[in-house]
Amino acid sequence: MSDKRKKLRIAAIACAAIILIVFLGVMMYKNRKLDSLDGYWETRGQEHYVAYVHGDTIDIFWFEDQAETQLEKLNPAYRMSGHFTPPEPGFKAYTWDLTYDYDRTNAGLVTFGSWQASQTIAFENDPFTIRMEYKDGKIFRYSDVGEPDVFYPSSRDHYEVDMTVAVYDMQHELSQLAFPLKVDRIVEVPLADNSKKDTLLFVELTNTNIFRINAPSMLFYDNPANIESSECPFGCYIDAASHVVLVTEKIANRNINAQHRDLVYNEYGVEIVNYDEEPVAKTTDSAVCEDTVEAVIHSDVVFADRTHQISVVFYKDEEIVGGGYTYCKLDNTDVTVSIPIMTDLTDYDWYDIFIY
Repeated sequence: MSDKRKKLRIAAIACAAIILIVFLGVMMYKNRKLDSLDGYWETRGQEHYVAYVHGDTIDIFWFEDQAETQLEKLNPAYRMSGHFTPPEPGFKAYTWDLTYDYDRTNAGLVTFGSWQASQTIAFENDPFTIRMEYKDGKIFRYSDVGEPDVFYPSSRDHYEVDMTVAVYDMQHELSQLAFPLKVDRIVEVPLADNSKKDTLLFVELTNTNIFRINAPSMLFYDNPANIESSECPFGCYIDAASHVVLVTEKIANRNINAQHRDLVYNEYGVEIVNYDEEPVAKTTDSAVCEDTVEAVIHSDVVFADRTHQISVVFYKDEEIVGGGYTYCKLDNTDVTVSIPIMTDLTDYDWYDIFIY
């Protein structure tokens, strides 16, 4: 045998050995036993997803590029969170249903000095789940259409994911410190223009937290198991330890039932206050005219770009009998506001003005 043929034979044997070693390594990797799925997993295709598995929680994020410079934060369709039952240590394959976590998925952008938390209705009768599977060293996320997303183990850093998951965890921990807003009563009063067949909705509540509540809303539903509910946003701030009456027009074609309603409130602005201090904005003078209430609002702090809701509520024998509301900017220390009286008003004992 010539030296050339001998060298070729040795090279072929070496290549075969390398291929065999790689094959055995791949097979051992695919069939290895794991103690947990914890860690980062990422897709390799054009759609770049990163899944972070920690304990019984999985957070999945979508990026606009492989470099992960643009994390999609605003659209829940491209990010999701859920919970599952982790496998026992020493597994080779595992299949599970990931139960969708609505609150964690819908957590909004967090700014300095605030966090996101919500108190929502959980429709436990029909939870949304996603089928997932671990096999051959990969995690598969299945859907009703198309091929499954395939996640591979990731060994690189994911700074955006680290930061966002830390925020989610912080939001959850801090939200446990919050007291639910107390709904005292819900009152409907017909609008003065009866042709609209609508009513004005008064929601009396108390915030016993030591921080303000931003953008509360009422969630009305006919039945706790009926996910077709209607949300009535108020878009305002409620100061700490305060009693307010939120006023808005009733949602069309919805029957308000005190037994079938819940309160949803989204972002908590952490503003520790002294309960003995005067509020930042208050009414210094007011008068009832023919169809409006003219009020002078004094504000110690001027927020030129912030819109306030100013509501008037009329009482007769402690019962709410009418009122109205408007929106304005307190862009001066003293501002005169005309609040329309939106209901028929025949008799009242007193009225109160709420600023939020």
